[in-house]
Amino acid sequence: MIYGRPNSAYLKLGEGCRKAFAMGLHQDTQYAEDTTPHTREEKRATLWSLVFLERWVSFWMGRPSCSMSISIQAPLPSQSPVIYCLANISSIVEDIGHNIYGAPLSSAVQLWESAQQIRVKLQNIEKLSESVLGYPLDGQLSGPPLDIGQVFVMNFLCHVWMITFRPFLVIMHRWKQSSNAGSRDSTASQQLPAVLWWLPEARQLAVNYAHRLVEVFTTAAQLDGLVKGLSFSVSFLESACGLLYYDAVGSGQCIDAHLKSLEKANDCFINMLEKGPVKTVTIMTQRLLRQLQKAKDTDQERNDQPHQYPTIAQSTLGANQSVSDARANASSSLEQDQFGLQTDFDPSEFVWVPDLEDYFTSSLQSFM
Repeated sequence: MIYGRPNSAYLKLGEGCRKAFAMGLHQDTQYAEDTTPHTREEKRATLWSLVFLERWVSFWMGRPSCSMSISIQAPLPSQSPVIYCLANISSIVEDIGHNIYGAPLSSAVQLWESAQQIRVKLQNIEKLSESVLGYPLDGQLSGPPLDIGQVFVMNFLCHVWMITFRPFLVIMHRWKQSSNAGSRDSTASQQLPAVLWWLPEARQLAVNYAHRLVEVFTTAAQLDGLVKGLSFSVSFLESACGLLYYDAVGSGQCIDAHLKSLEKANDCFINMLEKGPVKTVTIMTQRLLRQLQKAKDTDQERNDQPHQYPTIAQSTLGANQSVSDARANASSSLEQDQFGLQTDFDPSEFVWVPDLEDYFTSSLQSFM
């Protein structure tokens, strides 16, 4: 994953897990009477490290995992707090892959109910992890000196929160599109249907944790030079930046705050050790920044006074027509830039795989 070879990572981790299973590590079997507690702890830590990484990479690539919870009886390592926390997070990743991204759902309400169940589990894991690690996981880093384990756990937790509620940004964007297209009067106020009362809250959760992820990692990179070498973490920042861009283009809300986080991420990428994935993500983030700034500048030019972006409850799409035009311009083909790259930009590219977009290609009314 660090060197941009996800297929190789998927195959090697699967091979490693199967070797661990062949050795009986998943059953925590004591083969010799003289096995020491230290040896058993090492076996548990090895197994759960493999399981965590294999589940994460499998989910990342939208592929089945070979390490299902039902087949593992070995307890979590008690002397390795970071591995203990990450192993618990991996069980949530398994639930997300199955209940949110895995099986087609009949309604948006059903998707919300599944996300709420995962939300409760995440809250419980956060409390448990705080007690095990001995410091809070609320976005504030401890130190100095910086605890790299805290950075890892907070990074993964923020990302799990974000990917749990990210599909609701797609629902909101599709609802706004269908409402705007179905209204003959462009100045008419479009109210959110009662059945979707929870949609703003779900959107806000995804956005908040995307901001937190950017803040945690960029702050950690400033405090400890070691973090700048964790090139695999750029994928988390890339996902957060893509979510914030999609939200800004799709809803027109909080553009200034989203721009600020994208600028922080871009500065972090520039100062990280230069490797293949870092350079690629840096170029893409700079594109997002230019297009988002262009949308903001276009809107300001078309209004005599600063534009107040509406909330979903107000939803004055008619008054927001100039913003729609600006967002449409931001989503159009990119011009040739300093990197010599040219492409047709589609915000849906940044609803990171596995993608729920296919669930909302039909009428949103039928999905409710």
